[in-house]
Amino acid sequence: MADRARFSTKHPPLLRGAGLLAWAAVGGWLLTTAPDETERGPVVAWIVFQLVFGAAYLIASSVLPRLNSIGLNHACSLVLVLCSVGVSYYSETGLGGILLMVTAGVLPWLMPAPSAVLWLLFAGIAMTCAHLSPPIEMPLQLAIMQLLIHAGFSAFVLAGSLLAKRQTLEREAHERLGTELRAMQLLLAESIASNERTRISRDVHDLLGHRLTALIIHLDVASRQAHGTAKSHLEQSHAIARLLLADVREVVSTLRDHETA
Repeated sequence: MADRARFSTKHPPLLRGAGLLAWAAVGGWLLTTAPDETERGPVVAWIVFQLVFGAAYLIASSVLPRLNSIGLNHACSLVLVLCSVGVSYYSETGLGGILLMVTAGVLPWLMPAPSAVLWLLFAGIAMTCAHLSPPIEMPLQLAIMQLLIHAGFSAFVLAGSLLAKRQTLEREAHERLGTELRAMQLLLAESIASNERTRISRDVHDLLGHRLTALIIHLDVASRQAHGTAKSHLEQSHAIARLLLADVREVVSTLRDHETA
């Protein structure tokens, strides 16, 4: 469960915005260079692939990290790769490679790095096969050169995205540690306060309580042996001592009740 959670970190909005900007740039360029109505079929096809790629990218960068589903992550990765290849094939350009770079930026947030690399290898092979197939029929040397260029840029994007994710994970770990540390500090402060209340109640009970009890006994004995004004003062002192002992016991009881709560 912990390993799966490592790959469900929220995709940064800045990276998502950059990916959408690249996707929009590819679509805008293809629209401005679209052929005439005699080739409407391929135009409609790459437009569909372009739109599906944009929707899949939004899902991959915003929804899937929260769902934390390995199956859905790989299914969406497949859609992104196929749409990138479809855009290149039906537009007869290499602009689908840019979409593969966008895909490389989101893959590390969906799966471990080795799986992301395998997906990019599969994407590169599929893109090369599309370039070599009719109607593109790109020369083999040019197709391999384009594959290497796309692979290099995709690897660069993948590495940058992995670094960004590592920094995000470290920041989240620091935030969790900070939260746990603050919670521990609160518990420690409460424990210290509790121990202090226990010590105070024990000291009050052991020292003041016992000595006041002894004082009350002596005052009681003295009041019985005294006469006149002295007896009256001793009885008042005896009553005050009893009240003071009651107050001490009430304080001790309050401290202990607070400790129990």
